[in-house]
Amino acid sequence: MNKKITYYNNAVRNFDDDFENTLLTNFLDEAECSDLLTAIKKKYNVAFDGGFLEAERKRALIGIDDASEFEISICRINYDKRYGEINHRQVLGTVISLGIKREMIGDIVFDNNNEKEGIIYFATTNQLAPYFKTELKCINRCNVNINILTPEEVKNIPLQEGITDKIITSSMRLDAVLAACMKISRNDATEKITSKMILVNHRICENNHYLVKCNDLISIRKYGRIQIINNLGQTKKERLILQIKRWH
Repeated sequence: MNKKITYYNNAVRNFDDDFENTLLTNFLDEAECSDLLTAIKKKYNVAFDGGFLEAERKRALIGIDDASEFEISICRINYDKRYGEINHRQVLGTVISLGIKREMIGDIVFDNNNEKEGIIYFATTNQLAPYFKTELKCINRCNVNINILTPEEVKNIPLQEGITDKIITSSMRLDAVLAACMKISRNDATEKITSKMILVNHRICENNHYLVKCNDLISIRKYGRIQIINNLGQTKKERLILQIKRWH
């Protein structure tokens, strides 16, 4: 259990017996959300929200009540693509260069539907959103404008519904499935697994022999997520045909 989860667990232990307390965490990744649930052992009510539908990074609200809020703001970055492109790493790097910790930023979502204008959304806390609006002016040498979205505008963000696809793999082993999904060698897939870059059902998996099952959700750091939807059978050479959904 990492230091962040230990801190939150100890804070929960100091709740009053009458349980009128609530604790709102910073943004947690999928593994940390799972670790938090394990740490508090279902003793308290817990809810998660990341500001986006199907968010990977979420804030946890422990000891929730009807009046509780997650205090999440969604910011929109607008820039002119004629002067360059901005990627995930550049957004995150610029934010951190402003002295902001990673745990204060949720998901970073790209809207690629506009050829001329770059549109990027990111989740942060209500407290930090006005700071980004006034201080975040440039990313990767591109001038950017930051707007804090209203709840109605958040509802209109294009959803990342995922892309349905088919892959052919030699087995259901994690390294084989990853290699087929990412179009890399099994050695490269194994390296990602042993480097703790792979989560299966929100938990880090370091076992390349793990047998993937239907509905398993595989998260790959710096790549996206893959879900195994269905086993469609075999090819003539007895290789497996899997239906998957992928989110980049």
